[in-house]
Amino acid sequence: MLGGHFSKISTTSSFNLCYNQVCVQSVRYARKPRWLPTAPSKVFRVPERHVLPHDESIEWQRLNNNYRTQINSLRRYLIKEVEEKKKNREMNATPADEEAEFQRCLAINESWNQDIAKMRTLRIEEENEKRREQILINIENKVERQQKQKEIVEEKIKREQKAAESFITRENIDQAIERALANPISYDFCIDLDGNRKGDSIVKEESKIIEEQQQP
Repeated sequence: MLGGHFSKISTTSSFNLCYNQVCVQSVRYARKPRWLPTAPSKVFRVPERHVLPHDESIEWQRLNNNYRTQINSLRRYLIKEVEEKKKNREMNATPADEEAEFQRCLAINESWNQDIAKMRTLRIEEENEKRREQILINIENKVERQQKQKEIVEEKIKREQKAAESFITRENIDQAIERALANPISYDFCIDLDGNRKGDSIVKEESKIIEEQQQP
């Protein structure tokens, strides 16, 4: 049963089952990587060598030898099985059989390609439909943002137009000057902690005294 899985394995003298991408293991350093130097606190530390008892060492060596022997036997058995199947296939195969096998594999490959093409077509259609829906949503959101921006701009224009009625122009500059002279406003006042204005009366009295002094 195992021989069927190894029908495509090379049968050269350098055959090795461990030379396989499945057997490759990546190393991840949980602590310090091995290319960094020894830490200063560990430079002069002499690690204690763990010594196995004599009985345990003999038992460990026996188990290790048994393991290597069994693995080598299994490897040689698989190599022999693959070589025999290869010889039988070469002896019994004819050009007509090879052509029939090639056509069968070609038909299977064509069937797979058709199935994958159908799946790809469906996937592309679904992606296009999702993209179309997203584009419509983006367009609606953009229209809403433009409408809100337009309303904000129109409101600002109306507010500025209303405020423009009180602007001073060349036509009403004389009336604005007369109004300012007739209604003087003093900003020389103080505010207490409660927000009440203090000092208006004092400022007004001082301004009246100055005006009386200026009169002839």
